[in-house]
Amino acid sequence: PLPCLAAGMVSDKWQHLAAAATVAGGAIALRHTALSSGTRTVQPWGPRWLAVGLASTLGRVANALGVQFESDTFEKWHQDPSKQLDPERQYLCCWHPHGALTFAAAFFTRDRAAQSTTAEAPGPKNWFVGIANLLFRFPLLGDFLALVNARPVTQRMSEEILSKGCSYAIQPGGVPEQVATDHRRELLVFPPNL
Repeated sequence: PLPCLAAGMVSDKWQHLAAAATVAGGAIALRHTALSSGTRTVQPWGPRWLAVGLASTLGRVANALGVQFESDTFEKWHQDPSKQLDPERQYLCCWHPHGALTFAAAFFTRDRAAQSTTAEAPGPKNWFVGIANLLFRFPLLGDFLALVNARPVTQRMSEEILSKGCSYAIQPGGVPEQVATDHRRELLVFPPNL
């Protein structure tokens, strides 16, 4: 009787493991479907209160860890009237160099992009940031980036964002510029036909 009991316990463990794997697989498939549909449209993905809240929290955490940005972007949205961007106009914002890491979508423009699709948008409305499609594959990171209006920087998505009158921020050097990053000098890579 003892060997039969042990075999039954092993069988139960495999059944529980199989059930857990099925649930996990279903959750991953559901996330992928929801995120894929959200990143293929020029519509806000997820609740705006969550996007704005997470963006604000991440900014405070970054500042507490010493991440600071030398930029007048905040002034253009909120403070200096002589530099303020017209909320009704469309903008195309490009910057270089990419650097080994980029924090534009996650840190630099996160508040502005998240707020831009709310009724109380303090600056340009419908602001999107183009990023590498690979980043959407990482759980939590991809979800956060989609929440703060990051979209894959593909030709189709770029054309759709601009044709709908939305503002768009991109780093034209992209991955080639990122890979060639050298801390001793700034290197700019321009794609052909730019």
